[in-house]
Amino acid sequence: TGGVSTRVDIVPEKTSYEIGETARFLLKNPFPGAQALISIERYGVISHWQQTCPDAGQVIEVPVTPELLPGFYLSVVLMSGRVEPPAQDMKVDLGKPTMRMGYAQIDVKDKHDELEIRVKTEREEYKPRDVVRVSLATATRQGETPTELEYAVAVLDESVFDLISAG
Repeated sequence: TGGVSTRVDIVPEKTSYEIGETARFLLKNPFPGAQALISIERYGVISHWQQTCPDAGQVIEVPVTPELLPGFYLSVVLMSGRVEPPAQDMKVDLGKPTMRMGYAQIDVKDKHDELEIRVKTEREEYKPRDVVRVSLATATRQGETPTELEYAVAVLDESVFDLISAG
């Protein structure tokens, strides 16, 4: 398994973007001048294009649109053609065509779809078997109250969180 890696590093400027922003990625290109097949994917290919990557540090820009909600993958396949004549006498062929591939996962958020949920209890602390009354209020980021809403509430003792974080 000690073969040559076929991975190329793609470094996102951020891991999360909002609609209307431009996602930027640094492609650490080991083959300056190589051709790249770039695709935007989520449950299939949303868009794709081919471009030449002239530099070792190529920047790829992707406009973040609503169709990319709730996130997407940037896929890059780099292809480098033959750079040296074929090796003679059964030597290692260092100039042969080669490829590299990489992915970056990005979250996309739409503040217009986010809800602000406020939770209020009668007291700050409760003991085991105490009855807890909870008041829940929800609004959109624009201050509107949603017309239809369904809540799911789970209440856990703080010691449960301590056990989970310790284990």
